[in-house]
Amino acid sequence: WAWGAADSVSYHGSHRGAGVVTFMNSNSGSSAAGKPFPYYDGVWEGRMRNYTIPPRDTTYACQSMRMDFGASTVKHVVAITPIEAKKYHHHAILHVCTGNDYWDKHDPPQICASDVDQGGEGASPLGALNSGCSSLMWSWAVGGGAFILPDAAGFRVGDGEVSHLILEVHYDNPDHDVGIVDNFGFSAYYLDEANMRPHDAGGLTLGDPALRLRVRDYQLPNELSWLPIPSELKWPYESGPLSPGRSEIHRQATCPGSCTSSALEEPITVFASNLHMHYAGKKMYSELIRDGESQGVNPSMRIDYFDNGFQQLLEIEAGEFVINPGDEIQTHCWYDTSKRTKEVDFGFGTKDEMCMNFLFYYPVQYRGTDSTGRALRFANCGMFALASEIPPLSLCGGLSQTGLPELDDVSALTGLDDLISLNSLPSFFTLGGQNDRGASLYDDPIRFGEANVPVGGSSGVAAAGTCWADDQPPSSARNETSSSTHDLRLSFSAEGSLDANEAIKEAVLAKLAGGIGISAASTTTLVAYIEDLSTLEKRGPFVYGSKAARRLASGVRWILTISYISLDDAQQAQQTLLAATETVGGLTAFLAVDGLVPTSSATIQLTTTALADESLRLRDPAEERIRTNGWVISAVGIVLHLLGASLVAWHWILKPATANYPRSAAASIASATTSAPSSPPNSPPPRKEADWLPRASAQLDGLELSTPSTEDAFNRAMSNT
Repeated sequence: WAWGAADSVSYHGSHRGAGVVTFMNSNSGSSAAGKPFPYYDGVWEGRMRNYTIPPRDTTYACQSMRMDFGASTVKHVVAITPIEAKKYHHHAILHVCTGNDYWDKHDPPQICASDVDQGGEGASPLGALNSGCSSLMWSWAVGGGAFILPDAAGFRVGDGEVSHLILEVHYDNPDHDVGIVDNFGFSAYYLDEANMRPHDAGGLTLGDPALRLRVRDYQLPNELSWLPIPSELKWPYESGPLSPGRSEIHRQATCPGSCTSSALEEPITVFASNLHMHYAGKKMYSELIRDGESQGVNPSMRIDYFDNGFQQLLEIEAGEFVINPGDEIQTHCWYDTSKRTKEVDFGFGTKDEMCMNFLFYYPVQYRGTDSTGRALRFANCGMFALASEIPPLSLCGGLSQTGLPELDDVSALTGLDDLISLNSLPSFFTLGGQNDRGASLYDDPIRFGEANVPVGGSSGVAAAGTCWADDQPPSSARNETSSSTHDLRLSFSAEGSLDANEAIKEAVLAKLAGGIGISAASTTTLVAYIEDLSTLEKRGPFVYGSKAARRLASGVRWILTISYISLDDAQQAQQTLLAATETVGGLTAFLAVDGLVPTSSATIQLTTTALADESLRLRDPAEERIRTNGWVISAVGIVLHLLGASLVAWHWILKPATANYPRSAAASIASATTSAPSSPPNSPPPRKEADWLPRASAQLDGLELSTPSTEDAFNRAMSNT
């Protein structure tokens, strides 16, 4: 984007930039996408105080600050926005710390280090044993915008709570510019104690929080390669610097169940994720494993086309990613070094690499204490490698937990002698727990991954950032206008087929309307989407309808949307729904429609949509068919190309080769030729084709907005062709 300084066409000068727009993903995007800015009672600003950026490629600088509102006063931070973000800022992290010597040394801002006079690039407080930093409140990277917390939670700050903070900024100055004085910072929008929300929020780092993927997995010398290595001494996965000239390199790390079972006193709800790599990053996702079985990847917990220039917090809807005590989370990072001529190490530099997932969740959890006995927030869960000769340990908690007060930095633990000299492991380590989870969820980028398949028939646009007059965002409760609608969405799963549930959709909408006191003649609009949970998984190239690959899941998902002009009406209906549908039994009694058998309690979300966008929500059926048939025609073209290639191969290769064989031998050759070959070692994973998800929708007044089943459309197109 770019804009001139006058009403006439003129050169944009410095008024230019770039952003990200997500076209086909209703479940993820920037944290502020589709959200009204929340009500707030006040604003607190924190900045780098006139820091002069050094003329070098990479610098990590830290500014300590105290969020103090007076004795016995606490607040809830509900939104954070960046201030004066410029080209020199690669990323920033707001650390929850304690008032100690490390904190004292970084006001005014200095390089992030225990000894601020030692020079060098500095290093994140995440890797400093004496930093006293145990959790995160905010993470920002290039391309990020406003960070808006869900209505259920806020970051508790103030007296006796979170008060000592450190703002870490990664400066990127490849041109070695001189004399650049920086005041980057953030605005924290807070609620007074009387208006505080039900839960306190916390931050957690997964993957490789301490950058220990730089340690190579141990390999025996060639002359000793015949020796068997005991399983307890084997590395579970590949580690170490990235080799140059490769288009695909996989690194992974485990947050083990042994850590979550000891750190979590109750399930936690994750509401935002920031997947972080650098310039070699290609693809990244975090996988949830429960009771030894993979639960797949949440759409907002993966990026299929990673771009270092556009990193942002991805919103996760309430209830969509819950971590239970004992759950395991595997973070996968894929890299492309095809344009590099040297190894790429894991480190703090912009040209180095990282593999971290910054999660934000509620309610906040604690693990361990510092040297004063103060409880520390659960901060890290991932891998930690001491040396190549030792399989990786698991990092569980903050590095400021009591353990090794005589060492300033975890990099001091790099040799066998250091480990042997310890009487016991530091309290932030747990033995084992690291696993190889393979690449089965790599997916096929040609499909743009599951992350970009719209769910439930709805569509959304995620803005990369928001501009406000005087840089001050309006509070939704104070600045309500009639130019927006307030959409209250209720979703739940139910038994039965798509057809059976579709037959009762108008009755369901009528019951819903009666339950919240509206009529079909009012200005309120009701819409129902029904999503079939049955999936058709296919193996091999474009093999459609393979019986061997058919995997059916029973039931449907209902998504009911009520659009209000008045925010007060929407909030009143929200309270009614929350009270009536909290349990499956309550949901069943509230709707009470014959043939509707809910299998889960309702998930409820209130968002605001501009009226100008209303046309996007209710598409004309003909428009839907055009969109569907476009995909179908593309699929048909690919199938015909494959058929043609198969006929050529048969005519010129297989047919002459089998002509002189007995019938049984020819049959064997044909069978062997058409069988899928086994994958060679270290080859990319097999790709999975897109699921067919037929959807249907309706309005209360009887208007049908239906789309033909994709499978039916496919068959019709094949017949016509």
